[in-house]
Amino acid sequence: MNIVILISGIFISSTSIVLMALLRIYGRNKLHTIWFMTNLVIFVWGLGCFFIGKSSSIEEARFWWGVAVAAGVFIAPCFYQTTYIFAGVKQPKRLIISYLQASLFAILALFTEVTLNKYRILFGNVYYPTGNLMFFLMIICWVIVIFLGTKVLFDLLKRSTGKQHLQTWYLLIAFLSGFVGGGATLLPAFDLPYSFVYPFGNFGVAIYAIIGTYAVLRYQLLDLNVAFTRAGIFGVVYALVLGVPFWLGYKYNKWQYSTWFMLVLATSGPFIYSYLRRHAENIILRDQRRYQKALRELAETMTHIRSLDALIQIITTTMVNAVKVNFAAMYVKEEESNSYVLKSCNPQSVQDKFPENLAFDSSVVKFILAEQRLITCDEIKNKPEIPLECGLVIPCFMENDLLAFIALGTKPNSQMFTTDDILVFETVSYSASIAIENCRFWREIEDKQRKARLQEMDTYSYSLAHEIDNPVHIILNETTLIKDYLLKNITNPQEYKEAESACGFTIEAARRVAGMVKAIRDFGSPVTGKALALKIEDVVESFFKLYYPQFKDKAIVFEKIFFGDLGFIRGIKPELMQVLVILANNSIHAMRESEIKKITLKVEPVNHDRIRIVFSDTGYGIKKENLEIIFLPFTTTKASSEGTGMGLYNAKKIIERHNGKIFAQSEGKGQGACFVIELPKALDVTEDEFLKEGQKEKRLI
Repeated sequence: MNIVILISGIFISSTSIVLMALLRIYGRNKLHTIWFMTNLVIFVWGLGCFFIGKSSSIEEARFWWGVAVAAGVFIAPCFYQTTYIFAGVKQPKRLIISYLQASLFAILALFTEVTLNKYRILFGNVYYPTGNLMFFLMIICWVIVIFLGTKVLFDLLKRSTGKQHLQTWYLLIAFLSGFVGGGATLLPAFDLPYSFVYPFGNFGVAIYAIIGTYAVLRYQLLDLNVAFTRAGIFGVVYALVLGVPFWLGYKYNKWQYSTWFMLVLATSGPFIYSYLRRHAENIILRDQRRYQKALRELAETMTHIRSLDALIQIITTTMVNAVKVNFAAMYVKEEESNSYVLKSCNPQSVQDKFPENLAFDSSVVKFILAEQRLITCDEIKNKPEIPLECGLVIPCFMENDLLAFIALGTKPNSQMFTTDDILVFETVSYSASIAIENCRFWREIEDKQRKARLQEMDTYSYSLAHEIDNPVHIILNETTLIKDYLLKNITNPQEYKEAESACGFTIEAARRVAGMVKAIRDFGSPVTGKALALKIEDVVESFFKLYYPQFKDKAIVFEKIFFGDLGFIRGIKPELMQVLVILANNSIHAMRESEIKKITLKVEPVNHDRIRIVFSDTGYGIKKENLEIIFLPFTTTKASSEGTGMGLYNAKKIIERHNGKIFAQSEGKGQGACFVIELPKALDVTEDEFLKEGQKEKRLI
């Protein structure tokens, strides 16, 4: 009897029973089924090892060697099939041959003495077979099958990346450790060196079974640091639980006492294992639990944030700073553009790797909508048409509506996202969905309040302009009368010239105020919603009178140029003025640091039925990659406190309502910007109709 062989046999068989139970409870696919069979043959092999060490006669030893060998030969084809299922490739026909040869050798080992016919006593009192030609042939076939399976894993290792690459490495190490340990059984049969390793190598098979089972049950979320730790602690604890009593029984031949001692240790074993596992994991997973705590705190606080931009920024920043992923990018749904827009990428140096927009019908969006769960990098990278490069995709759903999704990079040293990570990220996902809805709700309220305030301001400005207009006209008329009266009674040429100049200056100032008041009244007059006949020159002139004080205050030169016969257009004057106001505000902001501050507004006919308005400035310009997206809602190059990103979006909507189009041009940074507006002419409008429709319109908010 050999105590090490007995302990290893009990350890292997008991471990396999536990693993088979787990696979039956949690198993759902072919991989789980084949691995259940693998653990079954390992269980039989371990049982045979135990009784081999306990055998007291050569007949008993021969039977149990037959059982162990018959089970052991099936480990190789089970491993071979596991590698193909794990790698996700088609299983070859030679897999059937591997099972057939294993069946043949199992029959020969159980029912004949062809493979196992000579025995000798080794390791004190263990009957051990001597290798013959048939036994050697069986080993060769077994090694070939193992080699083929290992080759499948090495091929997977070459083409896999990220988490799957690291996972394949650990699985390969686990498989090799098991087969090296089990292969140590063969050393004494041929009197090879290091034969003493044999009994201890059996424990490698148990480690192989534990790591492999954990791998197939947690295929997508394998954390092998934890797996090895748990397996190691489990092995040490139960080696003591089973080994110490066996050693005492063997040493002092007091088996009745050792049995009671084993029961006591077995009862305390789970508690010892739980205590050691908890403390070991606290050390190994210290960083992981730190960032998981930070993510849970983020999930609790983000629902109190009202600004969507601030919410997105804090999510991506926390992901990078806490989890230490190499990047975090967040896409948010926008109905207006029928796409998910990249709103934040941290750090910005990797932003070029991601598309600015992902359409609703893009492959990645369809895939996320179909899965409705967190998606790992392996699933993304198996789909080459999906442009994202990431380690994990976290969707944010509200019922079946995908509001946004977060693309995370990999963790340091390509560590894997564990089951605990996924649970925390799911909590973040739910909280982010609620927070996004809250931000949109508050934005709608703020928009309504803003519109109400603007309507009140429009009403107030219109009333104020009306009140100012009356005294201004009185000043203008009375100054004209005073001028005529004074000039009649002044005979001194010098005094006449001074009086005429003073009165003229006063009258001009009054006319300028009257013009500004008229522009304000045009801009704030009640809307009828009806497009009327307009002259584009009048629209530009009203805008200029409205904004002349601003241009003067900012020392901006404003030049307006009209070419050719521009005819008439149909439109709403306050809305078209609003477009020019939006462009002027942007230009004023863009020229704050410019040495030359000039705005040029040029109007010219494109052809007989369209006119073109070219609004250009000498500001800091627009990046070429931003020329298209600047018209999207909530897109701005200004600081968050200086703009909402809705100005150009509103301008585009107004022009489109007038059946026109607007686009931007720029040579790049520091080269200024140019906005081109094209509007259709109203060819059916006559001068009489224009005079008849001389009404005023108000802008839409």
